[in-house]
Amino acid sequence: QNGIALNALHDKAFDRGLITFDDELRLVCSPMVKDHYADRVVAENFEAYEGTSLRVPEEASGPKPEYLEWHRNEVFGKVIG
Repeated sequence: QNGIALNALHDKAFDRGLITFDDELRLVCSPMVKDHYADRVVAENFEAYEGTSLRVPEEASGPKPEYLEWHRNEVFGKVIG
């Protein structure tokens, strides 16, 4: 209920507030990430996936909306670490 399986790059970006997920579980990139879309690595790893929804297995419930809301309000865009 409070876990999201991400690769190492996206996990660190999520923990540091560079990315988050909206209520529909779509990837949202922070303005700091968007400022670097001209960089090929950033474009390939973030811009290419922005707006893409997480895949939640049928037997799973996905992350709780209130946890994602907390992340958007308290972590996203603040760039931690």
